[in-house]
Amino acid sequence: MVETKVGQFNVTIAIECKDYKTPVDVKEVESFISMVDDLGVTQGAMVASVGFTVTAVKRAKEAGVDTYQLLDVQNPPVGRLLSVPFAVRELILGLYSFTIDL
Repeated sequence: MVETKVGQFNVTIAIECKDYKTPVDVKEVESFISMVDDLGVTQGAMVASVGFTVTAVKRAKEAGVDTYQLLDVQNPPVGRLLSVPFAVRELILGLYSFTIDL
């Protein structure tokens, strides 16, 4: 579980990782959703080494649980884009000016 404060809000994220030989099925997702509800956390996220079944992804999305599949960044699958989420912590603008021509 990850706990942090974002501004005035306390954020708690439950994370479950699965290293199965087959995609995680809806039964496993349902079990995690129940745990997230019982814990009363802000967000739930599941990570699976080989991904999830279509039904499992659909059910997770309905419950507001994020799903992630591990990618080999040294050799990503052809046709898959790799995205890296990030947050800007601080933004400082220097001297700024503009002109309006009428």
